[in-house]
Amino acid sequence: MVNEINDEDSTASPAVVTICGDESKALNGVWSWVVSEGGSSPKVKLSETIARTVVTSELVHGTVQEGETIFSIPIQCLMHPAAAINEPRYGKAFAALSREVDERTILVYFLAVERELGASSRWAPYINALPAEVLSPLCWSRAELRQLAGTRLEGAVKGQREALRQQTEVWVPFLLARLREQLDLLPPGAAATERSAAADTLAVAERALTPDRVVWARSCVWSRAFSLYLNGTRTAALVPLGDLLDHSSGARVEWHTDDAAGTFTIISHQTIPLGGAVYNNYGERSNEELLLGYGFVIEENPAD
Repeated sequence: MVNEINDEDSTASPAVVTICGDESKALNGVWSWVVSEGGSSPKVKLSETIARTVVTSELVHGTVQEGETIFSIPIQCLMHPAAAINEPRYGKAFAALSREVDERTILVYFLAVERELGASSRWAPYINALPAEVLSPLCWSRAELRQLAGTRLEGAVKGQREALRQQTEVWVPFLLARLREQLDLLPPGAAATERSAAADTLAVAERALTPDRVVWARSCVWSRAFSLYLNGTRTAALVPLGDLLDHSSGARVEWHTDDAAGTFTIISHQTIPLGGAVYNNYGERSNEELLLGYGFVIEENPAD
């Protein structure tokens, strides 16, 4: 078991513009799905009055020494690079790509492909609840970007855009080439169903990995992914329900994985009154970091 306190690389933010389908239905759908997989949320629920906000349904009486569970989420509900590599249809292609790129790039493509699979994806309830658009400097107009001239953020955005260019122009073709090889290397006597499945997998990836869909997936990953441990290895993961918690610098939050129990748990180490909003803590971050990673800023941010 590994404990992690206030050390998240990125997570959910208020940068939501629209939602895939009806928001309330989608969010309740992912909540029900996590519970059906063995998850629990003993003292919290979705707010009935504030969009995309988690509130307490009972008094949460966490202390520094002993916290109270907010979410217990089965590890099989998480989206992470190892899950992509273990996927039987395209895992070999992701394994080859993982030797060339970082784990977040794997997670970006994994999310894009699973989104294209629609209802047949294991993570469909979660993906359906993700925002259809995320406010990000990657999507800003040239006029908006000119307002960054002379700031540190200008260089950071340029770096992000170059990384995005690499993802769309270099590594998407690499991944698609590996999937074509899977199809081309099938023996002449391969069953028609096997050949059809390989062709379908390639077609799904080609539809999923267009530049606009990669931008969407990258924005989701950079604004929502947790940095956590799975089987003793630090990795990036998308955490259903966990990424609903917005940022508060005063939140005292812990999360940890228990590989033996197969759970990822988020724990509060403070008292939260009945009906109070539940927050995560993204750590001490300047407004430049918050804007680049999550699409929002904080007035009078003490980290600036």
